[in-house]
Amino acid sequence: MERLFFSSGLLARFHPSLPAKRHRSILNNSTNQLRGILVATETRFLQVLEGAPEPTRSAYERIAADVRHDQVNLLTNELEDALFDSGELAAGTHSV
Repeated sequence: MERLFFSSGLLARFHPSLPAKRHRSILNNSTNQLRGILVATETRFLQVLEGAPEPTRSAYERIAADVRHDQVNLLTNELEDALFDSGELAAGTHSV
């Protein structure tokens, strides 16, 4: 099990609606047996992804290459037991 903690900024002109992004992420994560949590403000994401090493790294690389994200920073990379239920991406928003 690999767990990645990372943050990123959102470029304002590409700011997607969080519900649509969450739905798309759940589908991708379920297919790749990934789980985690996504916390979003109007301009920043903090995300934790966990799963088998290869799909977890591939998802992170896909996000890092996405032109809607800016300043993608890998905060930690851990190998441990799962923290999240299978196939779920919890999400929350915070307005500032």
